[in-house]
Amino acid sequence: PRVTRLNVRFYEALAQAAPGVTHLSINDTTTENDSILAACAASLKVLDLDGLEFITPSVIPGIISSNTAASLKHLIITDCDDILNLEIFTAGDVLLLARNCPLLTILHWTTTVESDDGPWLDPRDAAELTQLLHSRGSRLGIFPRDDGGSEHPGVFYDCDLGSLALYD
Repeated sequence: PRVTRLNVRFYEALAQAAPGVTHLSINDTTTENDSILAACAASLKVLDLDGLEFITPSVIPGIISSNTAASLKHLIITDCDDILNLEIFTAGDVLLLARNCPLLTILHWTTTVESDDGPWLDPRDAAELTQLLHSRGSRLGIFPRDDGGSEHPGVFYDCDLGSLALYD
């Protein structure tokens, strides 16, 4: 059977043909930044990015300047790291996105990084992200730690893959 990959033209056509789409889940591992940006031409309220191996933090300025930035309420970024080029979404990247999406109150972000010691979870950025979303009425989703490791103040995350979640 033939496998069809969804590319930027598909997401451009989707945004034009169905401008009322408000929820979008993208889980094709080959999806790249330009496809995400085309999808954000719609005014999405929910964006779920799962296992995208080729998107990078450089997609953030485009999302911030898109129609979606003003309407996004629920963001899921699950294991979307370009490991081949060592480009991962850090707490600072997610904080920048949250600052510029004023309706965002539900966030679930995980990374493929298997350590809580790296720059991906800078304690200051993670704490500011938590505080920002709390100020919008979110509450923190708490993930148990299996290894008894340290926790950054005000931030709870899964020790296996690093997971931060806030819910309204």
